[in-house]
Amino acid sequence: MLCFIPLAIGLLAMTGSAGLSDRGVFPELDARVAIALPAWVPAADLHVVVDRPRQLLTVLAGRDPVKTYPMDPKCAEPTLDCMGLRPADRDELSRLPAGRLPMSEAAVRDSDGDGIPDAVDTLLGAKKAVLLASRYVETSPKLAYPGGDVPTSEGVCTDVVVRALRNAGIDLQKEIFEDAGRAPTAYPAIVTRNPNIDHRRVRNLMVYFGRHWRRVERLQDLLPGDVAMLDTFPSRKGVEHIGIVSDRLGKSEWPLIINAWTVGYQTSEMDLLGFVPMPVAFRAPAAAAATPAESSSFRVPAETRQLVTVVTSDWGAGRARLAWWQRHSDGHWVRQGGPVEAVVGSAGLGWGRGIHPPELGKTMGGPEKREGDNRAPAGVFRLSQATGYAKVPAVARIEYRRASAALRCVDDPASPLYNQLAEAPAHGKTAWASDEPMLRTDGMYALAIVVDHNRDPVQPGAGSCIFIHPWVTAGVLSPGCTMLARAPVERLLRWLDPAAHPLLVQLPRAVFRAVGGHWALPPDDGR
Repeated sequence: MLCFIPLAIGLLAMTGSAGLSDRGVFPELDARVAIALPAWVPAADLHVVVDRPRQLLTVLAGRDPVKTYPMDPKCAEPTLDCMGLRPADRDELSRLPAGRLPMSEAAVRDSDGDGIPDAVDTLLGAKKAVLLASRYVETSPKLAYPGGDVPTSEGVCTDVVVRALRNAGIDLQKEIFEDAGRAPTAYPAIVTRNPNIDHRRVRNLMVYFGRHWRRVERLQDLLPGDVAMLDTFPSRKGVEHIGIVSDRLGKSEWPLIINAWTVGYQTSEMDLLGFVPMPVAFRAPAAAAATPAESSSFRVPAETRQLVTVVTSDWGAGRARLAWWQRHSDGHWVRQGGPVEAVVGSAGLGWGRGIHPPELGKTMGGPEKREGDNRAPAGVFRLSQATGYAKVPAVARIEYRRASAALRCVDDPASPLYNQLAEAPAHGKTAWASDEPMLRTDGMYALAIVVDHNRDPVQPGAGSCIFIHPWVTAGVLSPGCTMLARAPVERLLRWLDPAAHPLLVQLPRAVFRAVGGHWALPPDDGR
């Protein structure tokens, strides 16, 4: 079977040395590293960005980098004839329409500052790991920190990924040690942090990439440099293996996986996807500094005169600052309360379904909110009602539904009542298999402002039952709601006015600042 769309662009099996000035690991191997433009990406999806100071040209599939070429940037016109590309590289790109290079304004993420985007840098690092041909050896030595590694003559599947990402300037040893310190509940397998082994465990890498990278769930969407999670024992819960997606296809017509397979093998590219399930893969974040065209076409509606802002430090952060704002007739926002400490999901934020442009997850990067992922939704959402069992302040104006013992929020994606408040019948079965009781004894939902995430229309599995409500224990992260102290929740409930069409804007700080001017948001003062 042919699993990928054939590429309408010429492809050489290999183009010789990559010819790049790579700032990564194992520099003695640079001259032997070769990568190819992926054969399964349609030519119509390809664009390029040119880094003239570094003399580099990078090909993008959409907004994702797939290969970087050295060039001589003496020409003003971006054509194959004047870019000074090496003959093999020029041949690889020669079937682009009329020999022109469709230019893109996309920014690319480059963690180590060598001009090579992270995804390409990761692939180069994985190719170096193949050249090392390390034997699969299970050991747990004491490592230097940061930047520690086992001897290059050996390693397991996770060591391949660690080495590949270090080539891009991303040290998973340091990243996971620090991330588990910031969000210990997100890493259930880590009881006491250990920089010698935590980053070498597949289950911890699964958590880290889920918190900070973008999800890729279909084989046909894979790109070189993606991190693939593989389920080598489907009868067991969870994934057990990990590798880097190659730039080449195997006989299965799926991409090869660069990995350390098991005892008796050495690091190599293997045709695994034809017989090993891949529940998910992860892709490096897009450059948050780039404001996509889709964001500039959206603005906070003119009718909205009340705004609640929740800002986190990054996508994986669970702590946030919440404030609320009133828009005056001259268009300026005036803070009415906060900022106060708040928490969001234990896994941070993920793009939700609100009134913001739905394409933002693809263009600006960041994970997508899904049922049960422990992320709070990012984006812009209406605040139209509240529920609870506390005494409602007499001056409250927002619609308030008093919670009874039968009131549930349905979180069963298969139910027609998914993501709705519904009364459980006194007798007989419910129309759903799982729910969240809204009348509790701990006070968590005593006052709960409903966030209209995934409401119009409801998409099964995209996340449900999102509220702004009091926390039970200060600072403890939530499964996906926004929580804060009870007193500011009460003030919010009294303040919200349906006539002012209030909205929640919940974003990581870099995204909030990137879109703020386009969306007519209040300033983020970083407090």
